[in-house]
Amino acid sequence: MNIDFIILHGSPGNGKTTLCQRLHEHFRTPYFEFGWIPEFRSLAPSVQITQKEEEQLAFENLMLVVKNYSRHGFKHIIITDLNDIRMLDIPKEFEGYNYTILTLCSEQDEVIKYRILNRDNGNSYTDWETSI
Repeated sequence: MNIDFIILHGSPGNGKTTLCQRLHEHFRTPYFEFGWIPEFRSLAPSVQITQKEEEQLAFENLMLVVKNYSRHGFKHIIITDLNDIRMLDIPKEFEGYNYTILTLCSEQDEVIKYRILNRDNGNSYTDWETSI
């Protein structure tokens, strides 16, 4: 079966970015991290927009982009870093598409702590205690 979208979910340090990169190499398809969508307030600070409105705008933009790739024939489009609330939107957003959700987790707290404190992927998140 051809999968239209692969959604990776999980707390920081569980290997989502690493798995995205490997899937990207394997399927030779695009992948998107939700955090890549620019923050509107930093682009136009004079515009009054709440954090909630900005997050909604960013999510809608991401959905438009990934669905456009799908319309152009791409399969196995990878999406990651959606927050828990947005994960609840996935069944509605991808109704009629074939998609799978992979949730990554770890039972080894020390591994998560090490991964977060020793990242080399440009991610500046360091709150390993919250991740655990």
